[in-house]
Amino acid sequence: MAAPRLQTPISLTQIHQVTGGELVGSPDVSITSLASLNEARSTDLSFVTADRLLKTNESIQAGALLAHRRLTEWHCSHIVVPNPLLAFARVARTFFCPTTPSRGVASNTVQGTDVQIGSNVSIWPGVTIGDRVKLGVACHTLSRGICGR
Repeated sequence: MAAPRLQTPISLTQIHQVTGGELVGSPDVSITSLASLNEARSTDLSFVTADRLLKTNESIQAGALLAHRRLTEWHCSHIVVPNPLLAFARVARTFFCPTTPSRGVASNTVQGTDVQIGSNVSIWPGVTIGDRVKLGVACHTLSRGICGR
């Protein structure tokens, strides 16, 4: 399965705003896709979680990396973060996962007492929410679901 590609590239600066950490190299690198370290090309973002991965991938072609330490032996722009895999997932969610607008709470939802419902929820028709249930921000339920006991 091919990785999703963006029509409009994102810069390493934009990625850095999501991941935090230390940006090393050019902040203007353009990224259009995500890839594993072995398959990454010049417009792909990848990640490195251990030094052994660098030794097995001597021909890294990624446009930029998320790394666990400063990569002084590589001339590749990268962002140093404590957990590169988590940062990669955050980038994927922020830039590559389509978002659907929230639907709100269906009119035929049955709610118990002391129910707390966060913002941007999608509570589908026929859902039953038990007493003292807390549904967080951006929570989604399926039709005829039961939340609580």
